[in-house]
Amino acid sequence: MKIVLLAAMRIMIILSLEYSFLIKKSLFVGGAVPDNSVAASFRQRVVISMPDDIPFVLAETFKDYFKDNRYPDLLVFEDDIAQISSVILIFLESPGSLVELGMFISKPEFYKKLLIIAPQEEVHGHESFIYLGPLKHIKRKYSDSILIYPWPKKEQPYDKEHVNDVISSLKNKLSRQHKSQKFTMGNSAHISFFIAEIIRLSYPIILEEIQYALMAFNVDIKDSFVSRYLYLLKILEYIDVYEYSGYKYYYPRKEFKDIQFLYFGIGASKRGFDESGFKMKLKQSYLSETDESSKKRQSAMKQISTILG
Repeated sequence: MKIVLLAAMRIMIILSLEYSFLIKKSLFVGGAVPDNSVAASFRQRVVISMPDDIPFVLAETFKDYFKDNRYPDLLVFEDDIAQISSVILIFLESPGSLVELGMFISKPEFYKKLLIIAPQEEVHGHESFIYLGPLKHIKRKYSDSILIYPWPKKEQPYDKEHVNDVISSLKNKLSRQHKSQKFTMGNSAHISFFIAEIIRLSYPIILEEIQYALMAFNVDIKDSFVSRYLYLLKILEYIDVYEYSGYKYYYPRKEFKDIQFLYFGIGASKRGFDESGFKMKLKQSYLSETDESSKKRQSAMKQISTILG
C-alpha cells in the first residue's frame, strides 16, 4: 500500500500550490487542584457547566506525555500543546497553575490564546506581585486575556453568573479567532493537523506509511516528532488507534472522519483534489491484493468501519 500511497500523495503535491489550515477548536484547561470537587475549585465549576459545543481537554489528561521518551522536557511539551490549542485557560487557584503562567509569560506569541482566570482577592491586594507583574503585562497586550472574579469558598453558595461569564468570554475569544490559517511548515500544530488529514484520507494506515506520505510532501521531520504529534492528536480525540496482529492502524475519530483538517488549493491543471477518487484508489490497492499485509489491513478496516458506524 505504501507505494500506492506515495504515488497518490505525489499527485496531491501538484494540486497543493495553495492550501490553508483549518483550525479545530480545542481547549486546554490549566490549573488542576488536589481536590477537584466543586466546592474546592472554580475550574471544576466551569468544567461541569461547559456546553457540549465547546470541546476541551484538561491539563491532567497529558500526565503521561513523558512516556516512551515522547518529549525531552515539559517546556517542549507545553509549546506543542499551546500551538495545537485554540484557547488556553489558566485558573490561578493552585501552585501548579502559577508554574504554567510562568511558562507562558516568556512566550508572547501565545498571549492572544490565553484566558487567565484570577481571584479578585489576590489581584486587588496592595502588594500583589501577580497583578503588578505578569497579569498587568499580558493585559496591556491583550485586554481580553485576563478575567477577574470573586473566588468560591467551601460550604458557601456561589453565584452561577460568574461561571456563565467565563463561558461567555471563552465563546467570544474563540469567535474572534481566524477560522483558517496559511499552512506553515514550522508550526507544530499545522504539521499535526496535516498528519490528521493524511490519516483521515488514508485509514487504516500504519506509522511507516504516514512517514512516507510526509516524505512525499517534502515534510522533513524526525520520526520522534511524528510520534509526538500522533500522541497529541489521539489525546485530543482527533484520531484513534486499532491494534491488529502486531500492527497499529490509525484512523480518524467518528466525528472527524468527514471533516477536513486542511484544504488543498488549485494547481496549474485548474483541478482540485479529488478526495473520493483518492480514497477509492487507495482502498482498491489493498482489497485486490492477497498478501498477508493486505489481508490484515482488510480485517482491520472491517473492525474500524464497525467502530465508525
